[in-house]
Amino acid sequence: MASYGNAFKTIRLIKNIRLDEAAHALGIDERTLRDIESGKTRLISERFDSMLHFYQIEREVVFDLVENQGSLHNVVHEAKRDGIVVNQAETKRADWNSLEKRLVALEQRCQNLEENEKFLKELILNISKKA
Repeated sequence: MASYGNAFKTIRLIKNIRLDEAAHALGIDERTLRDIESGKTRLISERFDSMLHFYQIEREVVFDLVENQGSLHNVVHEAKRDGIVVNQAETKRADWNSLEKRLVALEQRCQNLEENEKFLKELILNISKKA
């Protein structure tokens, strides 16, 4: 099931912000943020707005992520399969350059997915106009 918390987790990961950093900046403990991101804890409107402000994003971005979480899940799964995403515990300070390159590759995949989605929507619209 799609959730706003999961969308915010995606944004946090894309922006390369650690859970503890985000929790501290939002004034909540890590467990609470983890529960929000997993959907165990409901996201109240005040916290939703503070997360928008902290991540410096518009609410439409979150709504789009919630709507497209199935597609996003596939991208993340492919990234894990291809080794783009690694376990945070395994990373060392010296690996940051490598991780940055991997993040760029993941962002490119997301951009390609968005472009493919736009193309498919236009194609469906054109087909339905001809029908």
